[in-house]
Amino acid sequence: MNADDLPEVSRRVMRQLIESLVYEGAIPAGGVAGDDVAYCWKERRRFSFDRVRVGPDPVVRIESGGALQEAVSPRRFLDEIGPALVADPELRQGFATELRQTVVNDTAARQHWLREGRPAAGAAYDDLESLVVDGHRYHPSYKSRLGFNGLDNAEYGPEFGRLIRPTWVGIRSELVVCRGAAAGTALQRLGDHVVVPVHPWQWRRHASTTWAPLLADGALVPLGAGDDDYRAQQSIRSLANVTRPAQPTLKLALSIVNTSTARTLAPHTVINAPAVTGWLQRIAAGDPYLRQLRPVLLGERLGVVHSPELAAIWRDSIHPYLAGDEEAAPFTALTHVDATGEPFIAPWLKEYGIEAWVRRLLEVTLVPVLHFLVAHGIALEAHAQNLILVHVDGRPRRLALRDFHDGIRFSVDGLADPAGRPVLQATPEEHFRTNRNSYLEASTDDEVRDFVHDCLFFVNLAELAMFLEDRFDLVEERFWSLARRVVEDHRRSFPELAGRAARFDVLAPEVSVEQLTTRRLLPDTEVRLQRVRNPLSLVDAD
Repeated sequence: MNADDLPEVSRRVMRQLIESLVYEGAIPAGGVAGDDVAYCWKERRRFSFDRVRVGPDPVVRIESGGALQEAVSPRRFLDEIGPALVADPELRQGFATELRQTVVNDTAARQHWLREGRPAAGAAYDDLESLVVDGHRYHPSYKSRLGFNGLDNAEYGPEFGRLIRPTWVGIRSELVVCRGAAAGTALQRLGDHVVVPVHPWQWRRHASTTWAPLLADGALVPLGAGDDDYRAQQSIRSLANVTRPAQPTLKLALSIVNTSTARTLAPHTVINAPAVTGWLQRIAAGDPYLRQLRPVLLGERLGVVHSPELAAIWRDSIHPYLAGDEEAAPFTALTHVDATGEPFIAPWLKEYGIEAWVRRLLEVTLVPVLHFLVAHGIALEAHAQNLILVHVDGRPRRLALRDFHDGIRFSVDGLADPAGRPVLQATPEEHFRTNRNSYLEASTDDEVRDFVHDCLFFVNLAELAMFLEDRFDLVEERFWSLARRVVEDHRRSFPELAGRAARFDVLAPEVSVEQLTTRRLLPDTEVRLQRVRNPLSLVDAD
């Protein structure tokens, strides 16, 4: 694969790298110099959280003799401006490798996508999980997939839509921990062995090495591929059942690194998954307002773990939750432009009107997440990959949410019902050493509020706001005015929650967001955050 075959991918990675480094204060605006070389670019600040956008002009590399050329190599950029970065050299090189692999993997995915040329409009939910190929729009190593080679990427990357059959294994019962929710998926057993699915790439990676002793003494027994076909969803390690779509999605440990995060499964999160699901669903069932909203909480019914490399979670499929007239679309599709050049949401905006559709979308999206936060003190990790829009002919109706096992946050003092929380396995210290920002229980209410802000507003809705301005001329300020109206309407509807709304104030002038790129260049010894202006505080409600 020659990355030069699709130079726009290299340009995108360069843009996102520079945008995030400027935004996080790691390099100055407009340009940066290294030894005998400088890089220059044009940028602008957007209204949404003062986000940085580079372009449309290219990033330019200037040598000491005055020669100019377009800069399209993220690795070269990091090598040459290294002295200007307060960065660990070894980490910088590792991050450069992630960026290079992102260029290679995304180039291959987009070449396939362009050859297929399939429109996204009107596509079914499961197809959209393959058709929406964009990846994270802020993090520059959005498709690194370290561990995959080119053939692996084509076989298991979600963009290629290949059918996958997990390898099913039996593992001796005393070597695993199993947890299931009430009314959860039944755990299969074979004698004194528990039956567990393994990603086929993971089986190839570990069967002859890590797991060889288990295989030798019969503690681990391969059972074959099974009869059902699956397909990778956008998160890569989640496999949706194609043969029987109503059956659970399998979230499987995968020993790769993507978006700078290891995609194995931390044992404590697998063990906690069914308990967290049960807690959230009890809250939703016991809250009359949430019953009225009918959000879909895609429950994690069963978790089985031997080690971070051998673990699985059974998660609800969206299909049994959809009424006869309802369809679903991953939230990532809302900012997607398909291979024909058409924005996925363009027909919907034409049908319903831009402002009317956006207003309805914000009501459907914000209110369930906001109510969990204010009324119950629980933050949901509502970034775009974790949200599914349930709609009727493109008109938003409900919200579906997923990925709870390590995707919620709360402070005990901030819970409306602290006694009702489940007993959860604590986050081990060794997990903190590899991922400081992965935990459930926060120390302060602001941490909980900012978790919602970072995921839902900063990464997710800010991208939609910028997309709508760039593509459909809905100015960002107007978008955030519509969003503020939804927040204020919720407050008016629940005057008895005024104190809690102030406690978890999503309209605060400033909030904290994670420095996703800077943390890749420094030791992971602390949560790296920065204070940013909140666009919700800068507008009046419409």
